[in-house]
Amino acid sequence: MKTYRYSGEELKNLYPERAHLGEVFKAVEDDSRTKGEFICQFRVNGMSLPEAEEKKADQMSLADVDFVEILADTPENLLTAVISNWVEDLPKLISRVDDLALALREKGLQTQYTPFVKAIDQCQFLIDSLISIRSFPIAADVVQSPKWDECERTTVQAVEESMQSFEKKDSNWLADVIEYDLANSLQNWLELMRELHGKLSSGCSKDREAGV
Repeated sequence: MKTYRYSGEELKNLYPERAHLGEVFKAVEDDSRTKGEFICQFRVNGMSLPEAEEKKADQMSLADVDFVEILADTPENLLTAVISNWVEDLPKLISRVDDLALALREKGLQTQYTPFVKAIDQCQFLIDSLISIRSFPIAADVVQSPKWDECERTTVQAVEESMQSFEKKDSNWLADVIEYDLANSLQNWLELMRELHGKLSSGCSKDREAGV
């Protein structure tokens, strides 16, 4: 990962037609794409700026900016990091939803509210992450496949049905959905993530052998 640092004055000189920080961010992202890099994070005056907070900085004047740090990396490195994290985290999530299904059957829904919310939040995060993975051309042969599409469909359906059974306070129905539908879709994702990780690792090895 690379870190670029610019003072507010340097940004004014680089982007003289941009008066606000949001406009500068957009220009920087466009420039990065031409160099084959993706922006991971912006830091303003030493403070991290999560993606959710970037819109709040759109109208910030460059006059109020002492310096900006920009963290960027190649698509290959970013995708490898995302896939590696899911290969590590999915078995934990699968175990968590299995435990949740068992607890729902034994203890009922009232005692499992927090574990349920955490599990669904992580599943939603997985879905959002999968959408971002689709934007990487180097993953096209895996993500543009019937199996990937089917996994997306079944995961979204399982999450929606989990929410429906939760709202109806039907712990048995919820346990069935989590144990069979949701856990099965997560297991399928683990297999796909491992496949994609293997392809990426193989590609990186070939590049190193070729001296790229």
